[in-house]
Amino acid sequence: MTVYPSIGSYDLVVNNLNQFILAPQLTGGSPVLTRQKQILGYSGGYSVVYPINVNGKKLALRCWIKDPGNVKERYVRVKKHLQSHPTSYLVDFDYVDNGIAVDGHHYPISYMEWIEGKTLLQFIDENINNAGIINTLADRFLVMVKELHSKSISHGDLQDGNIMVTQNSSAIDLKLVDYDCLYTPTLQNWSNQDDLQGVADYQHPKRHKKSNEKADYFSELVIYLSLIAYAEKPSLWEKGQEKRLLFTTDDFKNPSKSITFRKLETLSPRVKSLADKLKEFCKESDTNRLPPLESAISGNLPPSSGDDLKDFFGSSAPTPRPSTSTTTATPQTPTPNPSQDFSQFFASATQQPSKPSVSYSPPVVSKPSKKSGLAPIVVIAIIITVILGLLGLGAIVLSAINTQNAYATQTVVAQNRAATAIAQNKTATAIYNHNAQSTKTAIAQSKTAAAQVTLLYSEDFNYASEWEWLDDEGVGFTVENGKIKGNATGLLTAWTLAGQSFRDIKIDVDIKKISGANVNQMGVFCNATDNRHFYAFVIGTDQTYTIWEQNGDDEETLIDWASSSKIKTGTSENHVTAICSNGNLTLLVNGVELASVYDTSYSKGDVGIIIGSFEENTSVSAYFDNFKVYNP
Repeated sequence: MTVYPSIGSYDLVVNNLNQFILAPQLTGGSPVLTRQKQILGYSGGYSVVYPINVNGKKLALRCWIKDPGNVKERYVRVKKHLQSHPTSYLVDFDYVDNGIAVDGHHYPISYMEWIEGKTLLQFIDENINNAGIINTLADRFLVMVKELHSKSISHGDLQDGNIMVTQNSSAIDLKLVDYDCLYTPTLQNWSNQDDLQGVADYQHPKRHKKSNEKADYFSELVIYLSLIAYAEKPSLWEKGQEKRLLFTTDDFKNPSKSITFRKLETLSPRVKSLADKLKEFCKESDTNRLPPLESAISGNLPPSSGDDLKDFFGSSAPTPRPSTSTTTATPQTPTPNPSQDFSQFFASATQQPSKPSVSYSPPVVSKPSKKSGLAPIVVIAIIITVILGLLGLGAIVLSAINTQNAYATQTVVAQNRAATAIAQNKTATAIYNHNAQSTKTAIAQSKTAAAQVTLLYSEDFNYASEWEWLDDEGVGFTVENGKIKGNATGLLTAWTLAGQSFRDIKIDVDIKKISGANVNQMGVFCNATDNRHFYAFVIGTDQTYTIWEQNGDDEETLIDWASSSKIKTGTSENHVTAICSNGNLTLLVNGVELASVYDTSYSKGDVGIIIGSFEENTSVSAYFDNFKVYNP
């Protein structure tokens, strides 16, 4: 089996692209640089992708770090079908067998048009409080999958990172990326298909291993249902959640015990009906028997607006239905308006107001009664309401304890500033998204007194065997001796997210340098809305510290690097505390406040740890332990 180059090796080659690129389509190209004149790269489990400018166009250059299997023949077969069945939801792509030279050997590459947009999760996060936009996004998603079905195409790995959203004025457009699992009829009966993978939180637990045109039917319903539920109840969205929407694979394995499904029961009949349909999907042992999305939602309401939905309804328009209202006005038949949210337009005329979200028990609805029996009925109703209220409170407490899930941990690697610029703002050279399954312990406790501090999250890494961490060429994180071990070399910095979401918190962690130069940085971060937007609180074992903001590809210094004798040098352990509360950002080391600044760019998000090296030909390693998050 061929051994593929590391990310670091590709970085060196891409930084001098014209000397090593063999694909004629990329000749004359140059890597996209940050404002600090450094390259960008994004990695996944099997490859790393670089944005490249070529003759006025921006392309995505993909280089494999692991054996891509039969991707070459797959690309050839798929392109043959797409030439006669084109679709705007897929961008042009190609595969070059000997595309790039690394360390004297030739390796394959693929390239495609670079999509200037946001991932599905990023777009939802930015528009979660705009029901009209989220509903329009659901409409566009429905139109997209219907077109793919008409051409017998399945993507094979529908999930947030592979769905890009672009928005021009009020128009929303979708593009799909990553075609390693793409299916077209030209792959039918092909014996060399690789097993399908995909993100578990989008896939049926008993999914078929080989791709076919029905491979997306389950994930389509998961995504569509999540979108219309978010539009109806934005509070279902959790900032900072990684690689999933509403559901986890545990919800699919046991729908009857799923708290997520129970929450959806409190929403409109349309959402509840589609949730019931997804439960049916979960129970199906043969995913080839699942219907496509447009059939699954039939009768529950389709898309809402735009001429591009005409194909969905055929030549005739749907019969308008009265909109739901909680007022006493007489319902009237509305006229569709493309600029409005059509969720009410297609709702049933008998639809009732949504049930209260604070309890999973059905609300008690008063009915007209005879005057002579009024008092007994009122007394009984009060008693029943009290009982149901207590049961609902119990459900809420159980929900708060049980809804903590193991999220994918995301590690990001970025090239830093040179050693001569220690007191200056840091620069990000290459950002990589490394995902790994992890198990975390989240503890929710109630305050028993006003002054009591609540522990929101705790990680002591006693269950080290259940963790997986990136460790690429000595950069990243591993678990060792019940602690996280962070490693960085050269001018690189690595950070990893915990997969949680908090607002107004205090973070505590013990950090102990193991080896390496004292010119380093190690610490924590908070309010991460994604892996490139957060606040970092770091120290160096040369007794320096700073607070900075990661804003996309840029790093903005909030507190300049300064010195403090309170920071222990060498391999002595430092206790680092970061407070992120109502815009106040405070760094404490060993119980002493060193810096404080006010900034409101990010108010809520994930937490994590960070380590970096600032000198060529050096490295640094450190242990992180007893990571805890409290209310401040």
